[in-house]
Amino acid sequence: MFRECTSLTTAPELPATILSHLCYSSMFYGCSNLSYIKALFITNPTTYYTAAWVYNVAASGVFIKNNNATWDVSG
Repeated sequence: MFRECTSLTTAPELPATILSHLCYSSMFYGCSNLSYIKALFITNPTTYYTAAWVYNVAASGVFIKNNNATWDVSG
């Protein structure tokens, strides 16, 4: 959806709580200036759902997840 959009600094809120197969795949791939993501899903973010979704996005910045999510933010 926003692949390689280097002017994107803040992602739109992602309100889905349950993910579908590859629904966020490559969504923010190459968005090198992205520094804020609020993702409300509780589904474990595996390749099945989020393949390369934040590839080449800086590790610094703010990532907000659903309080009910049991997975950890890393990388």
